[in-house]
Formats: sequence, C-alpha cells, structure tokens
Amino acid sequence: MKNWLLLFFCDLAFGTGLLCQIPDSVKTLAYFSAAQENGIFQFKPQLPPLGLPRAGAPAPFYVYHWEFGDGNFSADENPSHVYANRGTYFPILCATNAYDDTQDPPPKGKSAGILADGNPNPSPIKTVLKDDRQFIALKAIRGARRNEELVLILSYQNSTKKETNGELHFFYNEKVYPAKHFDFLEARRHFGELPVTEAVGVVPASLQEPSGWSSVFSPQNDIAVDAREEEEFPIPNTLVDNARKVFRDENTWSFPNMKPGEKRNMFLSVKGTETMLKDTSAIIHVKGIFVPTNAAVPSEEFTLDIEIVSSHDPNAILVSDVRVNYRLIKVKDLDYKVKFQNNGEGPAKKVEVAITIPEGLNKSKVKPVDWYPKCPVCPKEGTTTSCLDFVTTDNGIVFTFRNIYLPGSQQKGVADFDSTKGYVKYRIVPEKNMPKRPFRSQAKIVFDKNPPIYTNYSSTHFKKGFSPGPKVGYAYFPNGGEVLDPLYGLENTADPNKGYPFIGCTFSAYKPWNIYPQVELLTGLRGKTDLGETGIHTSDTTAFIKTPTPNGFYKYYLRDSTADIVKTATRAFITVEIPVSMRKNINRWLGVGLGGSAIIIFDNGTTTKNGQYTVTQYFGDGEGPNGPITWSAGPPLVSPVNQSNSFSAVRTRISFFVDINIGLVRAGPYLGIRGGYSQGGTKMRPFVQVSAGIKL
Repeated sequence: MKNWLLLFFCDLAFGTGLLCQIPDSVKTLAYFSAAQENGIFQFKPQLPPLGLPRAGAPAPFYVYHWEFGDGNFSADENPSHVYANRGTYFPILCATNAYDDTQDPPPKGKSAGILADGNPNPSPIKTVLKDDRQFIALKAIRGARRNEELVLILSYQNSTKKETNGELHFFYNEKVYPAKHFDFLEARRHFGELPVTEAVGVVPASLQEPSGWSSVFSPQNDIAVDAREEEEFPIPNTLVDNARKVFRDENTWSFPNMKPGEKRNMFLSVKGTETMLKDTSAIIHVKGIFVPTNAAVPSEEFTLDIEIVSSHDPNAILVSDVRVNYRLIKVKDLDYKVKFQNNGEGPAKKVEVAITIPEGLNKSKVKPVDWYPKCPVCPKEGTTTSCLDFVTTDNGIVFTFRNIYLPGSQQKGVADFDSTKGYVKYRIVPEKNMPKRPFRSQAKIVFDKNPPIYTNYSSTHFKKGFSPGPKVGYAYFPNGGEVLDPLYGLENTADPNKGYPFIGCTFSAYKPWNIYPQVELLTGLRGKTDLGETGIHTSDTTAFIKTPTPNGFYKYYLRDSTADIVKTATRAFITVEIPVSMRKNINRWLGVGLGGSAIIIFDNGTTTKNGQYTVTQYFGDGEGPNGPITWSAGPPLVSPVNQSNSFSAVRTRISFFVDINIGLVRAGPYLGIRGGYSQGGTKMRPFVQVSAGIKL
C-alpha cells in the first residue's frame, strides 16, 4: 500500500495485565486495539472513515486481514484469538477499502508487541488450503496495484503419515513480461522457517527480519530465531527447475520437523512496482512450491492468479492473456474469470452473469472451468437443487447460478466477507480466421431482481509479430533505362536493354488487418550488355602555301588526314533498392500499397576504340600563286588505334510507386505488380515491376 506505516494500538484499561511495548514516536497513532481477558484476546479495528460511494456502486466497506503473530490469521472485523504459549507476539491489521476510490487503503497497523498468557486450548489454526490432501496454497488479500503493498498468505501442510523437513519456494515476476511487477518486502515466519541462499551462511537484506523482529520468541519452543545462522543447500527438484524457466525472481525458505497432519502459515509482503502492467483486466501469476526432504512425501506446486486493479472493486472481469502471439492463436485457449460479490443486506438465491463475447472467439466452444458457489451443472430436464446453467446468446454467453445461497456483505451475522464472493472461470477457443484486432469483453451481473452491475472491460491485444517474405521479380523500363557514358562520355542515354531481374525480401508485421508499414530489401543484377557501336570516318585536307622560290615559282605543301575508327561500349550494374510503403490488406486475397524507394546503382563497364589514322603528304611546284602545280605524293603514314577504358560509377535515385498484391496477401504466396516513376538523370522515367513472393 502507499505510505504503509508501522502503527498500533494497545489498550491497558481492561484489567488484564496486558503488557504493551510502545515506542514514543507512534503512541498517538492507533488503528486497532487488543484486550485480553481469561487468556482470550479481543481485537477491534479503529480505522479512518470511508469516503462517499462511487456512482452506481454499493456503499464502501472495509475488508480485514488480521495476523496474530503466531502464524494464525482471520478475516473477521472483530476477531478473538487464544494464544497457545505465553510470549510476546506482534499482531498486524491490513484493511482494504472496497468500492472507495477517494482514498488509498489505510496503512498497515503493526503492534509493537503484546504479552499473551497462553492457554492449553488455543484457537485452531486457519489456512487457505482447500482440503486435507493439499500440500501448499497461496492467497492474496486483495488485487495488486502500483506502489501498494500486497500481503500473500502461504499455507502448507504435511498430508502424509511421515515427518519431514523441506523447502518452500516462492516465485514471482514472470519472464514473459519485460518489466517486473513486484518487489519483495518481507516474510513473516512463525514455525522456524529460515531463508535459504546458494551462498552458504549469507542471507540477503531482503530476506532478513526487519528491524525489531530479529529475535522474536517462537511460540513452538520459546527460543530466539536468528536467520543468519542457517546454512542450507538447494534441494534438486523438477518443479523448481521448471518454475525458474518461467519466473525471474525466487525466494526460498527451509522448514523443520513438520509432523504428520501439521498445518502452517507464512505471510509474504510484496510491493507493486512502477513498471507493473497498466491493464486492469490482466491476470499475473505467482507460484509456491512445497519440496520435502523425505522421499515418501510428494512435492507439490500451487499457481496463484493475481488481478491487477485500479480500485478494489470485487466485481470485475479478468483475462489470462492481455497480449498474445497471433501465430499461436489457433492453439491458444483464453481463460476468463468473472468475480462478483453480493453487497446486499440479504442472501442472493440467483446470480446471472451475462458476458459479451467479441468477434473471433467461438461461443459454441465455451467451457466452464471453475466456479463458486460450488454446484453441479444444471441438467437439461431442470432441477430445484443448486446448479450452474449456461447458454449462448447472439452476442455472448450467460452463466446463471440457480437455487444458491450467497450471503450479503451487509447481512446480519455475516463476518466472513469471502463467503459473500463468487466467480465463474471459463475457457474459450479463438476461431480459425480471427481478426487481428484488439478485442474485449464485459460482464453484467444481476443478483436476484436487483439492478445490474457492469464490470470493467477485459482487453487483449495481439503482438505485432514478424513476417519475413522472400520475393523475386523483374523490373522493366518502357522508355529504356538510364545509363552513363555509353560511347562518348557522361551522358543521359536510354538503355536499349529495358529491364533486369531482382531478388529480395519483405519485412512487415505478421498477418496485419489494419494499415501497416512494410520495408523491403531488393537486389537487382544486369549482366554485361553491348550498347552498340559507332563508326567514325573523317577526311581533312590542309594546304600550306610556301614562300616564292628564286626562279619566280612557288613551293606548295598539302596534307590529307583520314580516320576510320569503330567505337563500342558494354555496361553492367548491380542495384540495391530499399522500398518503404504503407499497406492495407483489403481482404485475405487483395492488398494495396503506396510508397517510395531509395536506389543505389553500382555501374561498371568498358569503352573500346579500334581502327586507324592515315596521313598522306603532297608536295608541289607551280608558276605564281595561281599557276599550274605539279604534285608529287609522299609515302602515307598509318597509325593503328586499339584503346580500352574501364568505367565505374555509383549513383543514387529516388522512385515513387503504387502496387497491388493478389493471393494470400496476409500470409502465403502472392503475385504483385508495381508501377511508378524513377528519377533518371534530369527527368523521371516510368517503370513497372512484376513479382512473386510469399509471406511467412
């Protein structure tokens, strides 16, 4: 609970010689009184007044949990108790304000110590065991809340005819949840139980007795118990090993000399953490395991369901799983529990629990698992005895307790509030094609002919899951793809080879029903492609006029150059494409998407030149500048050309697209077509991709 304090009240004015050890710092704070007369203690709560009731809810009231300091407890408002042995005991009161949302539960009241005379006829020990065949059981005094202390009763007994020692294991904080729900506070032990650790003789601070409790008289033998002297080794046990795979945290105690038929209690205090689940329809679990050393005494485990609450309302619907894996939904049964309490002034003869069943859960396969008040299932022919009836309706199922007797919490003479509570627990099977959407249930509870009480909603969400999907396809550019440097240098030129194959994988949520994102990684490969050839033939004649000769003639010079060259180029590339899209599966056969992609292109190739340059020189003499010339040709000069240059470049491009998938688009094989525009140099080029894939 929030701000739990160590509080007490001791009344010395009853003429009983009651001895109280009262620290001065808490003398003015009182939450209960205790008076002894003829060896019988009478306890009386003194709690703050409750607030106004919630709208539509019954009047608030307190639910009590008393610990008498000797291993016994009570849920009565004004319990009486007889201690077996003379000694000093430390009673505790924990109260829960049901239906009162205006304040937190009151602080825990703890006595500083009372002296009991002892009596040969003590109060019989109470436990939370169901019967004499059970070895271990756990019970929480209320639901769990953040930052609030929660007391658990751990009862165990030796149901055999053999005496035994052994160990008690307490497991909490399930590994299935990423954060822990509880911090362990303390264990109140009264039968010689001692903490067990793997480091012999070392007891963690969390397991040591709190201040003021390190030397408490044991009612069994009147000797002081010091946990730090205990040295124990863990006892191998399959149940314990399995529990360690499920739970993150564990506390263990050894217990000594348990006689046949003996019953004992421990009281464990844990505190809800800041990281506790917020979902108040969730059920979390703790586990206790009884491990005897005597091979003739069997081990046994007990798993306790604990509901997470925002207020302590006895009427609620809870679900075993608030987040489930959609891949496993076909083999996953869901357990629901509806709890209720008769808050009337008289008993209820009939309780009707009508529950809405969400889409996707099979109403025809609802199976009642457990219920209280205990009664048989109603026969088809009808009966006048107590029984449980259940029928399906258009939107749910109705459980009806008929001909029962469920006391009211305000009924005269009713002190045990647990007797006014009931529940029904049922199991339901999801349908094969259940929608992957959050679903929730609510219960309507009617006691006899009173107005209905509506519970909270229980909500279950699906984990997103992960679905990889291999994919192959072909990319096609109707107007030709872009290439670089086909023949003469860096240019934007249409690729005569208009497409290339690709392979890759998609990544998205498993079987999504709503709009969802998808990321892909695709790799395309185009082998070497001949981009064609260009033949170059040129002819160039150059005349040079020389100076006059002495005989009055002129000297001439001519040069004729011819080039015959063939220029060819080949190109290849690898692409890495990362498409990102938002998608919607219209139904199980058709899906659409809209998105864009980033493309990295790794170009490589060669450019070659083959041919020759030919140069012929002519010499001539003539009369005057325009007179006749007599030419004579010199030998031709031929230069062969054989040149090869490699080419590589890295380019990035952006594209935008829409696409359609046809097939088993949520999970399974499909065919897809995608179209859009890709940035190609200075302009956008249209493209089309056809593909086949499978979503796993």
